[in-house]
Amino acid sequence: MNFDARLKAYYEAIPSAADELKEAMIYSLFTGGKRVRPTLFYTVLKDFGYEGDAAFYFAAAMESIHTYSLIHDDLPAMDDDDFRRGKPSCHKAYGEALAILAGDGLLSQAAELAAEGASLDPEGGIDAMKYLFKAAGTTGMVDGQVLDIRAGASSGDEVIYKRKTGALLGACFAMAGALAGKSKEVNDTLYRVGETLGLSYQFQDDYFDLEEDGAEVIPDDYLLKAREYTEECLSLLASVGQFKETEALIDKILKRDR
Repeated sequence: MNFDARLKAYYEAIPSAADELKEAMIYSLFTGGKRVRPTLFYTVLKDFGYEGDAAFYFAAAMESIHTYSLIHDDLPAMDDDDFRRGKPSCHKAYGEALAILAGDGLLSQAAELAAEGASLDPEGGIDAMKYLFKAAGTTGMVDGQVLDIRAGASSGDEVIYKRKTGALLGACFAMAGALAGKSKEVNDTLYRVGETLGLSYQFQDDYFDLEEDGAEVIPDDYLLKAREYTEECLSLLASVGQFKETEALIDKILKRDR
C-alpha cells in the first residue's frame, strides 16, 4: 500500500463521533498536494538504508501538520484564500468553525501518529518527535507564521523563511537521521540542511510571485540568495555523508515548474 492509500485508510478508520470533522480533515489532506515533505523524508531514509515501519507514522504526522497549517493559513483572519490547489479552501467548503477544528484535529492526530512511530522505534523515535514538534511550534513554523503576518507576503525576510518554510523541511532530514541512529551532531546538521533548502525554495518562490504581480524586483535580491542557500544546503549534506537520491530530489525541488 502506497503512502497516500495508507494515510487515507488511517484517517478513515478514526472513530470520531462527528463525521463532518473526519470528512473535512480528509478533504484537506487530499487536495492534490505533491507530498514534498514525506517524499523528502522517505528519500533521506532510503539513503540511510532505514526500512522500519515507524517511517510511515512520522511521514503521516509531518503531512498532517503541514495540512493543518494550510487550513489555518487560508482562513480569513490570516491569508484569506478561497482556493487551495484549485479547490475551495477548507473554510469555504465546510465553514470557518469546522475548518479551525479540522486543523486542530490534524495537529492533535499528528502527535498520536508520531507517538505511535516512537513506540515502534523508541531508540530514535523520541528524538524524531522532538525535531518534528520543535519545527512545528513556537520556535519553528508557528513563530514564522506570526512574523509573516507582521511583515506581509514576499517580504524577503530570512528569519520568516527559515521558520515558516525551512523548519518543517529541517525536521524531515533530522527525523530521518534520528530513526537511522545518527548522532545529535549529525541530526542537528541535517536539520540545518532542511532549513537552507527552505530558504532557497522560498527566495525563488517569492521572486516569481513578485514578478507575476508586476512588482519591480531586482533578481539578485532573491535569486542570488537562493543560489547561495542551495550551495550551503548541498555542502552541509555532503559534510555528513553520501546522499545520492536526496541530492537528486533537492535538485528536482529547486528546479520545479511554476
